[in-house]
Amino acid sequence: MPRSKFFFCLAVLTILPVSARADFWTENGCNLDKPQPLFKNAGFRLDPKKGTAQETLKLSDGVTLRLEQSQCEYQTRTYTFILKEAPGDMDQVGWQYRKAVELLTLLESRSTPKLKFSDEKKALTSYARLVADPKPEVEINVTPPDAETPELITVADQVGQQDTRILVKIWSGPY
Repeated sequence: MPRSKFFFCLAVLTILPVSARADFWTENGCNLDKPQPLFKNAGFRLDPKKGTAQETLKLSDGVTLRLEQSQCEYQTRTYTFILKEAPGDMDQVGWQYRKAVELLTLLESRSTPKLKFSDEKKALTSYARLVADPKPEVEINVTPPDAETPELITVADQVGQQDTRILVKIWSGPY
């Protein structure tokens, strides 16, 4: 290559914007493709730098859902249910788990295309019934422990003055 072409190529490479780089999935050698929209008309936004996608969906007058998902070696979905009003049973042990099951049921009924959370709801219900004092953010197996690709679920809550949030994180892998 002539010297002038070499310097031209080098100059072009040094002035390319950062956005011209490969995306998160290429740079990290991900086994899974980029996340795809889960809901129809939910404002899907993909962040190719972080490797995440977000969607927001109004489930009812008092409940909004924010979904953040990522896929690389693991598939992770965090469903953040934002409740305008605090649940009435917050003084009862394990209320987060009962509320998470209720909200997943609401999401099943309102989602397009239809989602199914029967195994996840069964795992949450079993945990809340079997444990005397269910703690938040406990990793619960959704699939049998010997499953080829395990799936886990956690529930957490964030109680604020403006709203109450129930976070349901479901992840599986490695793939």
